Amino acid sequence: MWLQLGQKYDPNWSGRPPQLLEADNPTWQKYREKVKDKMKCFYYNVAMTMYKEPEAARNEIQVRMYLYPLSKRVDAVGFDGKNYHLYEVNRSAKLRSVGQAMSYRELWNEIAPEYKLPRTDLTYIITEFVDKDVEFICKKLNIIYEVVKNG
Repeated sequence: MWLQLGQKYDPNWSGRPPQLLEADNPTWQKYREKVKDKMKCFYYNVAMTMYKEPEAARNEIQVRMYLYPLSKRVDAVGFDGKNYHLYEVNRSAKLRSVGQAMSYRELWNEIAPEYKLPRTDLTYIITEFVDKDVEFICKKLNIIYEVVKNG
């Protein structure tokens, strides 16, 4: 199992997060602006996988070279001083986003304790366009469905 939070970003940082699609960045920025005062920091493109570190790896660079391409990557992880918040950001979220959010939560909750990080149920889909089916499924699966105003 492997988890890499990566670089810590100040909540006021408004650049485009690593690997976040250009089309999704405005959606994230609207949401980030709304919650930045509640967060201590954000991490972006957080990598995690159930694959184990290879025995042949001699250092952290080799571990990363092996595991990073296999990892699933969370768009953003926020830390409020106590809890971690997992964010899937998609301007027009569909059921694929639900699958990603569920997967991230399950992976996090399995791997995070190995890194002395707490489990979390705070999993979000951040979007601009309401999809009633996605909204319904999120409610059933305890995923927080946040719609930011478009335009």
